[in-house]
Amino acid sequence: MKADSLWLGFLDAGAKSSPVVRSKQLDTKDPETVFLFNLQRNDILIYKRNIVEPKLRELGVGDMETIRELKKAFKQAMTEFSAREKERTSLPSSK
Repeated sequence: MKADSLWLGFLDAGAKSSPVVRSKQLDTKDPETVFLFNLQRNDILIYKRNIVEPKLRELGVGDMETIRELKKAFKQAMTEFSAREKERTSLPSSK
């Protein structure tokens, strides 16, 4: 995965705040929603774009430790997410 295809940020949502990753690889196929990897939940979740986007801020150079942790966790979540999507969209085998 190309590093420039990732956006690393922070979702400022009170008690549910978390570092997040947005990847160009993940598309909900709905212009009103967006996939984000949420570090606190350790999962890729769907968010309503109009609700979540105003609550996002980009991580910067002062957040390098968080960025390293976020990238590592996101990479692992992507392998699990891909497996879930393949399982969900695979056709049943005919016997």
